Amino acid sequence: MKSFVYGGTRGIGEAISLKLIDVGFEVYAIGRSSKGNSNIKGLQTISNDLSNDPIPIELINAISEGPINLIFSQRYRGTKDIEEMSTMIQSPINIIEEIEDELKANSNIIFIGSTASNSIATSQGAMYHATKSAINSIAMYYAVKLASKSIRVHIVHPSTTIKNYNRKYFEQNPNLVKEIQSRIPLGSIPEANDIAIAVKNLITCEWPSATGISITIDGGASLIYQGL
Repeated sequence: MKSFVYGGTRGIGEAISLKLIDVGFEVYAIGRSSKGNSNIKGLQTISNDLSNDPIPIELINAISEGPINLIFSQRYRGTKDIEEMSTMIQSPINIIEEIEDELKANSNIIFIGSTASNSIATSQGAMYHATKSAINSIAMYYAVKLASKSIRVHIVHPSTTIKNYNRKYFEQNPNLVKEIQSRIPLGSIPEANDIAIAVKNLITCEWPSATGISITIDGGASLIYQGL
């Protein structure tokens, strides 16, 4: 089965791409830049701007061949609210609406959300929280809408996560790491590979009656009451 990972060339998306290759999928990592691990067997990179470019022909062709895995792990890094809404909300909707009639049974759609969908990350702005909440609702909507076609839709909510590109920052700030870890029952900051494992399990486990699964990857931090 072919797997398409929007945002698959960096951060959590990159970890997802590599994990799916490990379990035997043919993976297409889609990003605005096609630079990345293009030398890895089984990984193909596609340069595509989610908000402005048409759906990649590789994705269109794969849909006609059989079931696919479609993962939305994109991240907007600009400062314009309208562009953030387009990248995070409208564009995934447009893609799914365009391809849903052709999607085959046993396809999987996975959204990468955030614990900021139902709690506040003080380092992020209002639009970040609005889009993360919207992604959660979109995932649940399509889980219901596509269930009759045996297409499963799930969402994974990471919290603060160590990725390849920010690892050095955490290594250089051990006091910050200790402070974050003190609020995590499992005692360690989740890594991008933890989210990738969750995505892999959602795709590969045989749960014929399960759709709309929501998984939080935060080491248990969201379980703790913040009062006295």
